[in-house]
Amino acid sequence: MNVESFLLCDDIRNEIGGKKSLMGVYGDNIIFEVPENAADRWPKALRLGIFIKLSMDDDGIDYDYITFTLHTELNSIKNKIGEGKIDLTKNPTRNKSLSIAIMQERMRIDDVGQLKFEINCYYNGKEIPMNNNTILIEVSQNLHK
Repeated sequence: MNVESFLLCDDIRNEIGGKKSLMGVYGDNIIFEVPENAADRWPKALRLGIFIKLSMDDDGIDYDYITFTLHTELNSIKNKIGEGKIDLTKNPTRNKSLSIAIMQERMRIDDVGQLKFEINCYYNGKEIPMNNNTILIEVSQNLHK
C-alpha cells in the first residue's frame, strides 16, 4: 500500500458526486501569527483537515475492509488523533485506491518544532506494509507587535 497524497488543510468539504474540496491547503509548514506578548502561550488549538489518498498494491489480497490509525509526534510526544474502519465492499475502486478525510476540530499543538503525521493500516489485525506513510510539517510562529 502506498500513500499517494497526504495533505493538511483548514477545511474539507463534501461536494456533489462524492468529491472533496480542500480549503486552505498547507505546504510544508504551519505558521502561527501571534503578538509578541503571546509568544510563550502554548498549547494552541488548530482546526485541521487531513486528507490521505492510498493506492493498493497488487498483493493478491481482496481487501473487504481495512482499519487505520493516525498518529502525530511533536518533540518526542506521540498522540493518536484518528482511527477507523473502512468498508471497501462499497468502494468501486476497492483494490486500487481509497481516500481518507479526517477533520480535527481542535487539534492541540504544544510547541514549535517538527510535527510528524503517520498513518498505519491493518487487515485482519495485521499491519499492511506501506510506503510514504509519514509527512513532516514544521510548526513555527511569526511574532508581530
